Amino acid sequence: MFEKGKAFEKHSKLKISQNNSPEKKMPVFDITPLLEEDKAMKGLDVPFRFGKSFEVNITIKDGKWVKTDSIEVWSLKISSPKAYSLNFIFSELYLPKGAELYIFNEDGSMIYGPVTEKQNLHGRTYLTDIIQGESVFIQLSVPITSSEMPKLVIQNVVHGYKSIFAPVQDPGYGQSQNCTDDVACYVNWSNESDGVVQILLSSGDELCSGALLNNTAQDFRPYIFTAFHCIDIGNPNINHYPPYSYDPNEQNGNLEQDEIEEAEEWLVRFRFRHTTCSGSTIANVVTYDDTQFRAAWHPTDFALVELENNIINDINSIGQKVWLGWDRTGATPSSGVGIHHPSGDIMKLSIENNQFSTSNWLNGLNNSHWLVNFDEGVVEHASSGSPIFDQNKRIVGQLSGNQNYNTNQSYCDQPRAEYGKFDLSWNGGGNANNQLSHWLQPTGAPTETTLNSIRQPTPVYSNINETLCSNSNFSVTSLAPGYTIHHWTGNNVSFPNGTTSNPVLVSLGSQGVASVQAVLNIGGELYSLPQQSFWIGLPPYPVINSYTSYTWTTNYGTPAKKEYTIYTGQDIVFYDENVNNYGGLTNNFDRTWYIDSGGLSYNEYDYGTGGKMYIFNEPGVFRIQTSTEACGSTNISEPVFVVVIAEEYRMLVSPNPASGEATVELSIVSCGKKNNTIEWELEVFDQTQALKAKASKLKVNSTKVQTSDWKDGVYIVRAKIGDKILTEKLIVKH
Repeated sequence: MFEKGKAFEKHSKLKISQNNSPEKKMPVFDITPLLEEDKAMKGLDVPFRFGKSFEVNITIKDGKWVKTDSIEVWSLKISSPKAYSLNFIFSELYLPKGAELYIFNEDGSMIYGPVTEKQNLHGRTYLTDIIQGESVFIQLSVPITSSEMPKLVIQNVVHGYKSIFAPVQDPGYGQSQNCTDDVACYVNWSNESDGVVQILLSSGDELCSGALLNNTAQDFRPYIFTAFHCIDIGNPNINHYPPYSYDPNEQNGNLEQDEIEEAEEWLVRFRFRHTTCSGSTIANVVTYDDTQFRAAWHPTDFALVELENNIINDINSIGQKVWLGWDRTGATPSSGVGIHHPSGDIMKLSIENNQFSTSNWLNGLNNSHWLVNFDEGVVEHASSGSPIFDQNKRIVGQLSGNQNYNTNQSYCDQPRAEYGKFDLSWNGGGNANNQLSHWLQPTGAPTETTLNSIRQPTPVYSNINETLCSNSNFSVTSLAPGYTIHHWTGNNVSFPNGTTSNPVLVSLGSQGVASVQAVLNIGGELYSLPQQSFWIGLPPYPVINSYTSYTWTTNYGTPAKKEYTIYTGQDIVFYDENVNNYGGLTNNFDRTWYIDSGGLSYNEYDYGTGGKMYIFNEPGVFRIQTSTEACGSTNISEPVFVVVIAEEYRMLVSPNPASGEATVELSIVSCGKKNNTIEWELEVFDQTQALKAKASKLKVNSTKVQTSDWKDGVYIVRAKIGDKILTEKLIVKH
């Protein structure tokens, strides 16, 4: 999803279609009969219908071709008045190599694609995602050098008469109830939400929910767990509008071959949710067409299909999916959470704070279902097949519905929900086609009664420091099964042993910025990791800041001063420096600075965060000596600090350590005599440089500082006499 118009900014060639496309309009129809049918179906364990399907026969001939320098672009606009959304079913789809098909709405807020030759029709149909709006453009671009012609036939246009994207005023139009909670508001469940899916059934106009399941081999096979009744609905190509596609005579607990075939034409949608709790922006939805039926069992109402796509190899969504864990022990959960798509809406979350109960579903099997009464949120139509998690965030069942649903009450008044038990579905009917165990515990894999969720790995660099001094071995870790290094590239480096190994030996070039980049082979496609930059050798000197606000720099020009004057008893503070974004790098060039005291007596204290305070006790000269970093030390000849005697001033802090009170006494010694006529200012700071006490225009030689409510620690007492500064350390200890 994009802000309005942003899709055109990202894909500028889409603009070609806006002004050059012929238009196909769907006929206007009365939605009242459909809403009446939907009302009659409320409370039944049937999929949620959101759209009306028009049978059409749209081909390449209905669009228009435009030729550019490198591509030929075919486009067609399809509209259906007052539709909240449009989606399509292709009966033919063949794209030559290099061709790309996009579907996008008129305001440029949503785009689906690219569809490439990888999606060429393998089954009977190809379902597209659901596009918001009443008008969309279909655009196909083909390389001008292609020797093949594309083929496409659209057999159904689905008019969304219920909105699944945004709330509308009429509750009959399908948005979820206002008592449902947005999953984006529960950050502790964001990981699990990456494994919950919405399922667009083969009819193109009905929805269920489901979950991506982990198996004991943990090999990332894309098993989708959902409800039996999402399959057991009859043949939608026969039982279509009117009447409702649900056929009670077909929903008999036995799956016919045509029902199984229809379940293998599903489209599965990941990440249909808001990006933030209070926002309205929808995340980029990731969709996959076509599934293979694996198992289903009516007594617990479970179904298991497997996506035909090896989704771990989808380079557009690396790291975005989670294979969800489960618990087949049958232990009663003490609490739980359901994550689902109520009424086809964006992902929601429901909370049960109490121990689960059990129920007998309509099939007669005793205690076949977990029974919950949600404390937060509810479930609705299209939540069917969604997972219920226990207190350990493991799936223990899938939603069948609420057999006590009352059509005279709202969903919000009925928090009851029943979930087919995962532990009973494990062995199910005892055969591969009616149990989970055959698929989720493959031969040779570990035997587990509980299994945790795992996230798809995200490849990352390893052993690449921000500053390098010698040749090194770099590597990429967190590679999913089948991910390999295709090659390495780099700047200011070489690869003496070749570019295809992992780890790879990197020979460093000259001092300065360098970079490497790994290119992976993922399912036959090349995927480039972000470029990783670093610094070779000694970086230039960073900025030095002293507490007295003197600044010396060689990064950004000639030093303003080479020599600075301080006084005995005056503090000067140096901080270890981090220089960011040098030479285009965002690394921190950390430096530790040392003092060449020239033999002078001084005291050293920790100060603030990463600072060192020096107080010299005798006159003379000292300088910054070295900076140290990963590649060694750099001698520094500047700046020079000249310490000037200031013995005419004396400051005494007592008692020291102090508990409840300390006395600060100040005097001037001139020609061996004390002069008590001093106007001075007192400041006391803690180690974070926070001012703890201050007194101005003092004309007596002593004053008291109350320390009873101060924390134990070291404090800095500073006396200012004109332009002279005296500093002393005060220790507070209760």
